[in-house]
Amino acid sequence: MAAQNSERGAVLLTTILVMAVMATLAVAIFDDLRYAVRRANNIQTAAQMELYADGAEDFAVQYLSTAMLSVSPAQMNGQLAAPEPIVFPIENGVMTLSVRDGTQCLSLSQLNVGNGRRNFRQLLEVLGVAPAQATQLVSAASDWQDADTAPLPGGAEDGHYLSLDPPYRSANTPISAVMELRAIRGFDAETVLALRPYICARPNPAKSTLNVNTLSPAQAPLLAAYLGGADWLSAAQDLILNRPAGGYADLNVLREQPALQGQDLRDADIDALIFAPNYIWVEAQIRQGDYMRLRSFEFDISRGAPERIARRRGAEGLRPIAVVEPQDQP
Repeated sequence: MAAQNSERGAVLLTTILVMAVMATLAVAIFDDLRYAVRRANNIQTAAQMELYADGAEDFAVQYLSTAMLSVSPAQMNGQLAAPEPIVFPIENGVMTLSVRDGTQCLSLSQLNVGNGRRNFRQLLEVLGVAPAQATQLVSAASDWQDADTAPLPGGAEDGHYLSLDPPYRSANTPISAVMELRAIRGFDAETVLALRPYICARPNPAKSTLNVNTLSPAQAPLLAAYLGGADWLSAAQDLILNRPAGGYADLNVLREQPALQGQDLRDADIDALIFAPNYIWVEAQIRQGDYMRLRSFEFDISRGAPERIARRRGAEGLRPIAVVEPQDQP
């Protein structure tokens, strides 16, 4: 009887052990299935959001062709001076597009073209960077992009970057993204943060232009940089605040403004000031449930039709909007 009971106990123990192993396997299988379903849903959602992003770009092209390029420059300026977001409901989410004047920035890729270095240095000075430091930053950013290996005064070439840990080389190509500045000698996080609302990086090194008819008061530092630097900030603010209702018609009208009367404009990059945009900047935010996609596009409209020249992904590709800082309370 004892032997029979022992055999029964062994069978029961074996059965329990087999059932425990099977339960563990079942849990593992169901866990894998759960994650597989989640991965499949994530892939499907990501693919759907990519399609929405493609649709945002297609809509932007159609919108610019019909609602922007079909109106007068004054009407276009009016729309861009006070832009309203375009909102589309989508399944379990929303897609929001903002359309802005793309000229409202100084392109880093044109530092070695025309007055690019001078304008960038003057922008840095308007933002409070000391003149000597501003000169060094401009030289470093110019050296980063030019093809030679001879540093400008205060600049940096491969000799500096190869001495760092880890070492790297200068790009020797136009800056492709604003955050690339962080790799360049002298540009710390605080400086780049202050610059971001006023700079951009276009894929071509063409000279930057600035549409004075859509600037907000917070963008006066950018206009001052083209006019001559920190001493011109007050005049730039006056030109923006006292802009005619229909905008400035041309350079002659701009020169006649009281803020510019008696001023020496020989060193101003006055020819870079334009009165209707030649670039349009579009940002798309797509939200679906807990997921979000950010896209940004730049279009060249100077030839009468929107031509996409840049497409960027993620938050680093966005252009922050300059705002007027609140005054300190006494």
